[in-house]
Amino acid sequence: MLRAFIQESFAGSVAVSLVRGEFNYGGNPMIARLTGDVPRTMWEPVEDQTANIDPTFILGEEEARVLLDALAHHYEGSSDMRLLLKDRDHERGRVDKLLDVVSEIAKGRP
Repeated sequence: MLRAFIQESFAGSVAVSLVRGEFNYGGNPMIARLTGDVPRTMWEPVEDQTANIDPTFILGEEEARVLLDALAHHYEGSSDMRLLLKDRDHERGRVDKLLDVVSEIAKGRP
């Protein structure tokens, strides 16, 4: 299992850790490290699971928000959260109307 952990500091930076494996039940977790001039992902074993582990990378808040927008745009088609919420609310309205019609049909009233 691959998971991302995010921790925000008081200074406004965001630490991101990409972890593969489980910390529980005797698992052998590994943390991603970006290495080289052209960043590549290397997986490093987590030897001491109780110690503070350096994150995979750290971003400032502005950079983190820009990355969030870009990832949302890439995977969801829009980086504008207001537009996403508007679309969701519109779909919710359509589903509510459909449920009303289905409920009336189920009650035997067309």
